Amino acid sequence: MKKALFILVAAGILAGIMLNTGCSSTNIYDVRGTWVFTGKYDGMDFDTILTFRGDKTQGTVTDELNATAAYTSDGYNVNFDLSIICFCKKDWKGYYVDKDYMEGTLNGCSSGTWTASRI
Repeated sequence: MKKALFILVAAGILAGIMLNTGCSSTNIYDVRGTWVFTGKYDGMDFDTILTFRGDKTQGTVTDELNATAAYTSDGYNVNFDLSIICFCKKDWKGYYVDKDYMEGTLNGCSSGTWTASRI
């Protein structure tokens, strides 16, 4: 009986720690807002500001020069096709590290990596 009670208490403590540190399966992130993206594409460093408007699952992303594209997000990942740097469309795929930081890849004429921080 004492062992079962100990296991139950330990499980409750662990669940509380996971909820407080963001390890919950209900942790859904919201991409809406303005982000600074930095990265490397085709051997060149880049940075740009992107703004996401819409709802949590889909909407429009706009860059500093008003180029726009549709985005989708499932609360853990974000995807959009946007042309920056050169004229070919790039497929941006990324995931949330936390509510204010993402990282991912982009592929188009070439490939690269990026990180993004919410402003």
